[in-house]
Amino acid sequence: MSEPWLVADGLSLAYGRTTVVHDVDLALGDGDTLGIVGESGSGKSTLARALLGLLPPSGGTVSFSGTPLGRLSRAERGEYRRSVQPVFQDGVETLDPRMTIGDSIAEGLRGGRAARDARVRELLADVGLDPRSHPGLAQRRPHELSGGQRQRVGIARALAVEPRLLVLDEPTSALDVTVQARIIELLDRLRAERGLALVLITHDLAVVDRLCERSLVMYDGRVVERGRTRDLLTRPEHPYTRRLRAAVPELGGGIPEVQPLP
Repeated sequence: MSEPWLVADGLSLAYGRTTVVHDVDLALGDGDTLGIVGESGSGKSTLARALLGLLPPSGGTVSFSGTPLGRLSRAERGEYRRSVQPVFQDGVETLDPRMTIGDSIAEGLRGGRAARDARVRELLADVGLDPRSHPGLAQRRPHELSGGQRQRVGIARALAVEPRLLVLDEPTSALDVTVQARIIELLDRLRAERGLALVLITHDLAVVDRLCERSLVMYDGRVVERGRTRDLLTRPEHPYTRRLRAAVPELGGGIPEVQPLP
């Protein structure tokens, strides 16, 4: 693990008077990969919102380069926002339907029009939408693209500001199985080429196994198990982790018996 620069320490989160995430610790440095796994309502997406600075802590802290987010200077907050970028479940959540794909990607870029257009072409090529094989795509609007194309554009838009960390909230769950596999391959390549850190929010242990060295498992707003992803798959200790593990299909295997939670 590299030197951490995004750290959650005793982090609790609430909506109104209801605490929904309790006492979470995690640390991320350049190139680190962390899966946050749990079913709907486990608190994993709420935790992602806090890492993105969209939800203030009700207890504990989230710190960037040693400074709690609430105490960052204006310049430090700008650096933090460039460093930590979201990729949502569907590009529809990310892309303005009134803007062309090219303008959406270029929104965070600096320089003249020609330089920004050239950078948009580079980013589209980097996510597998090379303008030479997808002519006119940059001039289309989100509803004119397939789900897989929109997700690639969402990734390109996040990469435009050269982040250090992508927070991926269920980035493949809205896609069919074949497209899911291609998006996972894309993310794995970008991680390796760019040294990106990844936080992957998902209910699917099979997906985090492809992308994340470490994972933590959330149940009812609490971390119930953490460790190397491969260990959680092969030797899960908590009943909830075993239940998630049983849902991962195995070629040639029968339907596993799942015990109810105590």
